[in-house]
Amino acid sequence: MKAGHGTATIPVPDGSPMGGYVDRPSASTGVADPLEAHVVTVSDGARRMAFVVLDVVCVNVDLADAVERELIELGIDDVWVCATHTHSGPETGCVPGGAATPPPWTEVVTAAARRAGADAVAGEVTSTIGASLVSVTDVGSVRSKPGATRPVPVDVIAFRGPRDELTGLFAVLPVHPTVLPASSTVVSADLTGAVRRALTDRLGVWTVVATGAAGDISTRGVRQAADLGECARLGAVVADQVVRALPVDCTSGPVRTARADTVVLPTERGSAISAGGSTRQAETLRQAVRLRDHLPWPDRPLEATVRAARLGPVGLVGLPGEPFLDLRSRVNGILIGYVGGYLGYLPTRAAFAGEPTYETVISPIVAGAAESLVDVAAETLRRLR
Repeated sequence: MKAGHGTATIPVPDGSPMGGYVDRPSASTGVADPLEAHVVTVSDGARRMAFVVLDVVCVNVDLADAVERELIELGIDDVWVCATHTHSGPETGCVPGGAATPPPWTEVVTAAARRAGADAVAGEVTSTIGASLVSVTDVGSVRSKPGATRPVPVDVIAFRGPRDELTGLFAVLPVHPTVLPASSTVVSADLTGAVRRALTDRLGVWTVVATGAAGDISTRGVRQAADLGECARLGAVVADQVVRALPVDCTSGPVRTARADTVVLPTERGSAISAGGSTRQAETLRQAVRLRDHLPWPDRPLEATVRAARLGPVGLVGLPGEPFLDLRSRVNGILIGYVGGYLGYLPTRAAFAGEPTYETVISPIVAGAAESLVDVAAETLRRLR
């Protein structure tokens, strides 16, 4: 088995429309920390796959297809294109159910991904791989419940070289990277970038951080501020816990990948929802209602592609949306969200049955559809054994 890593900057000019928040006051006014495209390649000599992790708010199908076409030309057989979901980057067309990526981001992001992919392939070294799971505290909370802090399961994939030395780390963090608020107009990779830098500083190897089942998890209930300093503090909180739980037993093995096309039933737009009061949660719910009422709503089943991979001993699935954290338990492997498309929020059946929240109001799918989608992914992974 061989593995490689490459990275490239995604340039964002001042004045670029920003994504992630409905009430952003203006376009971008500077870059706090550069957005990046990271590519990790893994090959067994017969098949090579690549994880492309992009500091953007979402990846629509057209963008994923464009990146995949470019990387196939580099000798890569299967490409997963993942968004970190930073809300401090350019607007890339995040509409529940998916949309076209606005210009110029298909071209800009694809070019960065190709540069990173070429470096990853060129830099591949003989490797072993292993995974561990660490319960990280003091970084996550349930977005719709004030003060509902929750430990989050962080998956850690280690890559080791010919002498068993650590060469790279791939972490999957199920927390919204939304430390910076809607009032901020600087470009940043937010929490994801802070964790990446903190891990690299501590370990001295390349680090990639993807976003997992973060649909209902953010830093809202634990953060002490909403600025770049708080990003750095929380990045250190995550890194300090991850480095104490690095995978030790690493092996090599075949690279197997599969995809499954499925459909997801859409919900009706729904009736008016009362959102009185002056709390943060009430205002968030009002935003959801306003946004839902102005979005084109799906009127037919939504097409979705789920992905599965086995890299030696490590199994992964990729979903095209924002899965709720409790969905992770349905997969005997690592779950990455925001992959190869954007359905929007994927709430659990239990979440739909409770009080309305931003996520359930704005989700375009019916109750139970997320479980069905995850089960298709899990079965696809099982068939790769």
